[in-house]
Amino acid sequence: MIQRITLLYAIALACVACRYERPAAEASRPRLIQRTTWQRTDLAGKRVQQKFVLQPKVLTRCEAGTRLGEDGLVAEPASTMRPDEPVYLSMWLAQAPEGLQVALRVLDGDENEIGTARRDDAGGVRAVTLQIGEELKPGKYKLEGFWGGNLVCEKNVEVTR
Repeated sequence: MIQRITLLYAIALACVACRYERPAAEASRPRLIQRTTWQRTDLAGKRVQQKFVLQPKVLTRCEAGTRLGEDGLVAEPASTMRPDEPVYLSMWLAQAPEGLQVALRVLDGDENEIGTARRDDAGGVRAVTLQIGEELKPGKYKLEGFWGGNLVCEKNVEVTR
């Protein structure tokens, strides 16, 4: 008889121990209500001149300078040059799919294009250097590096006497 009672207590204890309990409810967070206002802009008859630049992460580095290292890349970045020095722009590519074209565009201080340099066979290379093909007159210039058709690098340089 004692064995049966012990067995019944063991079964009852097992049933109580295995009972399902709901997890405690999380503290409720207050609802955040963000109110935004919308105002329609009427641009009819107005001239809009705004530049949007998308910069995909396809470069790891971009440098302008006048001296190249043994690897053919800009060794010492510089923002000030002399008129008789050659000017280079090196771009270290994170992505270089087959058929990739890279380009360099040179703009003067008034944002007028001075010239371009292109390389059509940059697919598969890790870095590329483009050279400005003429001597620059004293003044401020902007060098723009393009990966495919995307502007990915801008360097401001100044040519001084």
